[in-house]
Amino acid sequence: MLAAFAVRAASIAVRHQDPREIQAGHVATAIALDLTTDPRDALPALAVLYRAAELIDQDPSHQFSAANDLLGGQVPELIKFPQRSPNDRSIQATAYVKANDPQGFKFLRTW
Repeated sequence: MLAAFAVRAASIAVRHQDPREIQAGHVATAIALDLTTDPRDALPALAVLYRAAELIDQDPSHQFSAANDLLGGQVPELIKFPQRSPNDRSIQATAYVKANDPQGFKFLRTW
């Protein structure tokens, strides 16, 4: 549920050009990471948040680092994710694409 919120926040960030929505997504993803036994469950949300930052002309690495700082430096995945190869952090690698609905831009799951 929290990962779904993060994806929705990333879509809204792009739609409204608002990096605060990316931060909200990072917080939700951090909570999801804390609650899961498999951190891979959060990878799609991280990929979408990374791409959202790019689409609104924000530095994704800075966004992830700032979120980790906000969370007391306790979320190593937020530091590690931007260091992944471009293919491994792409939205396509996590089965997402850019799309539109009646409200505007959104990230859409392909499976």
